[in-house]
This record gives sequence, C-alpha cells and structure tokens, in this order.
Amino acid sequence: IIAGPVAWPDVRVLAADHQPHGGSPAAAYAPFGGLALQVEGLVAVTDATTARVRISASETGRLSLDYTGLQPRNAAGRYAVSDGASQVTFHGCSQRPNGSRSSLFEGGFIVAGAQCARVDVYTGTSGRPIERRIAFGVRGGACRPAA
Repeated sequence: IIAGPVAWPDVRVLAADHQPHGGSPAAAYAPFGGLALQVEGLVAVTDATTARVRISASETGRLSLDYTGLQPRNAAGRYAVSDGASQVTFHGCSQRPNGSRSSLFEGGFIVAGAQCARVDVYTGTSGRPIERRIAFGVRGGACRPAA
C-alpha cells in the first residue's frame, strides 16, 4: 500500500495471514477477552520526508498504531487498542546505508475486529490527507476506496 512517500510493503499479505485454518478470516480479528491482534506493518518513508499517519477519530476504538515496541498484555500476544496511538509522525533520514532511498520503521496496527480500516497520511504543509484503506479480515481482502 503506497500513499505518497509512505509505503507499507507487506501489510496486505500480513493482514491476510491472520486467517485460521479452514475458518473465517474475520474470526482471527475478533477481540478475545477485550484484547486485539497486532498486525505487523513495516513502514518505508522515501527520502528525507516527514509524514504523519493518522487513524480517523471514528475508528480509534477498533484500530491504533504501534511503532514504539509495546509489550503485549497476554501470552497470546494481544493488546488493548487503547495501548496504541491514533497518530505517528515518521521522519525519513537523508543519509542511509547502501544508497537506499527509504527509511524503514518497524511496528504495526492493533486491530479489534475485521474491518476496512481508513488510514490518513499527511505530508508537507498540505492539510489534505492521502487516504488509504487496509483490509483486515475482510473476505477477498478488498475495501472500497476512501470517499
């Protein structure tokens, strides 16, 4: 998934991996004991760009970001959605080894329930976000484009 200078190279594949054998994709995303699944979402930020990734206010009860290395709340590796952040700012580096054009940031999404999650990416001085949808546990992995 690409949004301007920000990309999640593997998030579609990783979001689809959370499907129990022979079960419903949505079942893997159901909260268990009030705790949610974390889906890895490595972020690549091109060049020396500063970008802010934000979860819309209408989705913060079921989706958050974790790019700080939170510890899970139980042995099954689950988190409270409120443990994560509603927004994260990434600062791409101008100098990287091996001539790479992207700075990489490890982390991911804390997801409570199957959903087509809206993620807004802000870059530069523009007040308008680049909107993207990510399918977590949605059959076919497809979400309608953001309105």
